[in-house]
Amino acid sequence: MNPEEYRKLRELEQEHWFYAGKREIVRHWINHFAPLTPEATLVDCGAGTGSFAVEMHGRCRVLAVDDHQQSLEILRRVLPPEHVREGSALALPVPDASVDCLTALDVLEHVEQDEAAIREFARVQKPGGIGVITVPALPALWSDWDVALHHFRRYRKQHLIRVLAQPGFRLEHCHYLNVAALPAIYLARKIRAW
Repeated sequence: MNPEEYRKLRELEQEHWFYAGKREIVRHWINHFAPLTPEATLVDCGAGTGSFAVEMHGRCRVLAVDDHQQSLEILRRVLPPEHVREGSALALPVPDASVDCLTALDVLEHVEQDEAAIREFARVQKPGGIGVITVPALPALWSDWDVALHHFRRYRKQHLIRVLAQPGFRLEHCHYLNVAALPAIYLARKIRAW
């Protein structure tokens, strides 16, 4: 992502209903499938500006992982240094079967080899561990925003399900978020593109 986009995203993530709502939904699914104890380890892969990692810090042991220097600089300002590591979705800096919960919130679309990333997520998860993954939906919504954020793709549900069908990774739940807003988003993006 461009450095200016990191600054904008950091500001936007703090208050905007979309980002706050997404973090709330992620916490809901974590609590539903595997409530975290203070001893549990959560790895936030592609932690970006750290909003989710900061919210989870104190509820469990959090490790924020990213491979962009701008992100790492922000993460080191908002989390203790021992809770931040450089790494990617294809090479997480944690041992096999060591993670209770892995989150990858809007990360897979940045990874050219998304299936390899899922295999890496499965490698680090403990037996019975969970992963919560969010991605941007629907290729028809592709816009200049996706280009600015260096996305490789947007996902349809069936495409994502195929990507997640990797050894050691079992899908428990998959659904679209903010469906009611899709017609307005689609129209706005088409008008802006025009």
